[in-house]
Amino acid sequence: MSSRSFDVVVIGAGIVGCAVACWCARAGLRVLVLERDGVATGTSGACMGHIMVNPEPEPLYRLTRRSVTLWQELRDRHPELHYLACGALWLAESDADLPLLQGLDRAIAGHGDRAWLLDARELHRREPALAPDLPGAWFYPDDAVVLPMQACGVLLGEAVRLGATVCTHTPATGVRLGPGSRIEAVRTPEGEVATAHVVVAAGVWTPAVHRQLGLPPVPIFPRRGDLAITAPFATPVHTQLLEVAYLRTATGKTIDPEGSEPDPGANAMNVQPQTHGTCLIGMTRQFGGLDRTLHPELLQRSLARAARFVPALLDAPVVRTWAGLRPYTKDKLPFVGPVPEIPGLHLAAGHEGLGITLAPVTGELVAQAITGQAPSLPMAPLGLARGAAGARHG
Repeated sequence: MSSRSFDVVVIGAGIVGCAVACWCARAGLRVLVLERDGVATGTSGACMGHIMVNPEPEPLYRLTRRSVTLWQELRDRHPELHYLACGALWLAESDADLPLLQGLDRAIAGHGDRAWLLDARELHRREPALAPDLPGAWFYPDDAVVLPMQACGVLLGEAVRLGATVCTHTPATGVRLGPGSRIEAVRTPEGEVATAHVVVAAGVWTPAVHRQLGLPPVPIFPRRGDLAITAPFATPVHTQLLEVAYLRTATGKTIDPEGSEPDPGANAMNVQPQTHGTCLIGMTRQFGGLDRTLHPELLQRSLARAARFVPALLDAPVVRTWAGLRPYTKDKLPFVGPVPEIPGLHLAAGHEGLGITLAPVTGELVAQAITGQAPSLPMAPLGLARGAAGARHG
């Protein structure tokens, strides 16, 4: 490996790193992927595979809408991809939640996109196993589900077929900069690798990678989530389900991840039917550093919420529980694109709970930046500059 040179070295083989490798290889670049552990052994191996469109804010809508389109193209390109085009139902628990559903509908209509508000009768016609007292829902048809680890394999497999090299259990240990602080090489335990571009796609470990490599700080914070999965059984629902209170949990005001006050955590119901007959149930959100210890109390609340909306889940055997970490940013947008202080250095991290969704568009935007193409979407909202001041004083 050290005797070769590459156009781009991608650090991290989670879903985002795999997508970056795929799109860079499609662009004809010589790609090396460095992964300190194995493929999808971090967040991508411990998450839900929800591919979703976010109606708000506007930059996030454009990102998620573009990425869902790219996922649909991947589905058509790779029949082996376990892609479940199930759509998503955002559920109201009571009449008090109905204005939130109407807000989602106004937001999506403002983009010229399609969705449907369902009253109680229409909702229960679509999903008869839901609790009978639910007053309505908002249905978005283009959301989908993939198996994240399998999706990583599909993306990385395409990259390899196009000539990419993958080195697992091989960390990046340093970088060599040339004149003008330009990237010239990456150091590994096996030697130095010449390259003009480095993409850091290390998720919650991106700040640690930057510190180790002597690169500019990145304000990304780990946010734990607890999950459970049932044994295969007659799945009572066929659509991705989220209670509309999820919007408050995922995007509302949260405790400061850098503060001294302990985060008590939050939870909301998310039930995901999967292609092999199981249901994945979540989800919780809690800041606690890099600790991946399961929080049983929070998870139990999510399981209780799931049974509130889908009573049949009370009888579903839970066969596994675990926790993963989301790479959180304070403004809920990822960092994607060049790092101005170091020519040739690029970021692709900070997607929090949208890493699976946004992987393809991230790969596309990074490949476009490296090859000098016009970006398919505006890059300014994703730049490191918006968080640099906080990072330098954090």
